[in-house]
Amino acid sequence: MSIMHKRYQEERLAIIDLGTMAIRLNVYEGYVSVYQEKSFTGIGSTLSEKGHLSPKGKAIVWQKLKEYKKTLSLLEVSYIAILATEAFRSSEDTSDFINKLKHLDGMPLIVLSGEKEAYFLSKGVLAAFPKFSGLVCDCGGGSIEIINMKKGKVGELRSFPYGVMRMSNILLHMQNPRQYVRKMLENDSWISSVKKDQTLYITGGTWRTLAQVFMLYKEYPLMWVNNYSPDLQEFLSYMRKIPSINFDKILLSRIQKQSRLLPTASILFESFLDMLKPSKIIFCAYGLREGYLRELLKKREFKDSPLVSCTRYEARENDRSTISELPKKLYNFSLPENMLLAAYFLAVMKNEAPDKYKGDHAFLRVINLPLVGCTHKELVFLSYAVGLSFGEVHLVGKKAELIKFFLDENDKKQARKLSEVIKP
Repeated sequence: MSIMHKRYQEERLAIIDLGTMAIRLNVYEGYVSVYQEKSFTGIGSTLSEKGHLSPKGKAIVWQKLKEYKKTLSLLEVSYIAILATEAFRSSEDTSDFINKLKHLDGMPLIVLSGEKEAYFLSKGVLAAFPKFSGLVCDCGGGSIEIINMKKGKVGELRSFPYGVMRMSNILLHMQNPRQYVRKMLENDSWISSVKKDQTLYITGGTWRTLAQVFMLYKEYPLMWVNNYSPDLQEFLSYMRKIPSINFDKILLSRIQKQSRLLPTASILFESFLDMLKPSKIIFCAYGLREGYLRELLKKREFKDSPLVSCTRYEARENDRSTISELPKKLYNFSLPENMLLAAYFLAVMKNEAPDKYKGDHAFLRVINLPLVGCTHKELVFLSYAVGLSFGEVHLVGKKAELIKFFLDENDKKQARKLSEVIKP
C-alpha cells in the first residue's frame, strides 16, 4: 500500500470509532487524518427491539477490523485504539463479542462509559474552539451526550440512550413522536436544571447533515459545517419540515446516505433545543475521535493547534514546515497568529497547476481543506490570500460567489497585502 512519505510527524496514531451505526478508521499525523475509512455496520440497529447487537453488524465489524489490522501494519502505525460506544454499553451480548475481538492482538478495545464518551466529545470541541464556554450536545446512533463547559473546563456531563438509530425504531410508527420525546425529556430533572440561554455547540453526524440540508435550502455558499451558526428560530422552523422533504432530489451523497434517519434526527434536535433553550447554536466538525486524539497528543507534548497542524502538513516538503514562531515580517498584520502561520505554510504547498491557473487552484485547495480554528469569513480570506500568493484568482460561478459573499473591498486589499508577504 502506498501512502505519503513521513515528513510531517514521525509517529502515526490510529483511532477506530466503533459506533452504533458505522465503523470508522482514522490514521493521524498530528491533527491531520492522512488515511481514513468508513463502513456502515448497523451493529446497534437491533438494540431497541431485541436488546442485543445485530449478527450481521457483528460480522461486518469483525471483517473490517481484520482488514484494518493489515492496513495499519502497512502504514507503520505506532498506536492503535478501538473506541466502542453506546451499542457496546447497553447490549446484552457484548461480553461474548468483546472476547472474540481480543483475538486481534495489538488492537485494544476500549468500551467507553457514557460519561467518558461525553468527556472526549467535549475535548474534541475544545480542540476546535479553545477555551469556549457553553453546552456541547452530540447525537450519535445510540446515545446523545450533553456537556457543560466553562472557559475550556469540563463541567457536568450526561449521556442519554436516545441516539438517532435507536430512537428511529421507536418513533417510526408513532402518531405524535415529538410529544413522546418532549415528555421523555421533561421527566429528566438533570436536563430541566441545565442553565438556559447559553451557546450550544453541536456535533454528531446526523445533526451535521441537518446543517448541510439547511445550508442547501438557504443557498449558503460554503458547505463546511464547522463554525456554522444559523439563525436559531429559522433553523428550528425548517427542522419541522424535514420529515416531508424528498431527499432523492438532493445530490450530496452524505445526505442521501443518512436520509432515512434525518426525520428522527430533526425531532430529537428540535426537542433537545426546546429543553435547553440556547441563545445560539454553532456546529462543530470535531467530536469523539478528535477529543481522544487531543489527549494523546497532549501526552506527547504536541504544540500545534489543529489549524497550524493541518496547514504545516501542507508545507511538509518545504523548510518552512519546521518553523515554530511567527516570522517577524508578519507582525504588522492584525490577524490571529494561527491564521498568519497557516497562510505562511499554505503559500508553499504543492501546486502543479499551469501557471495561468495556480491562483485558482490554490484558492480551491485551501477552501476544501477541513480546517478548524477559523470562521467561514477567515477561511475564505485565507484561501484568497494564499491564492493570490500563487497568482491572480479568476474564479467564476459559485466559487466566485464565496469571495463576494464573505469579503468586502478592504478585506480583499488586506488579502493582497498578505499575499505579497507570504510569497516564497
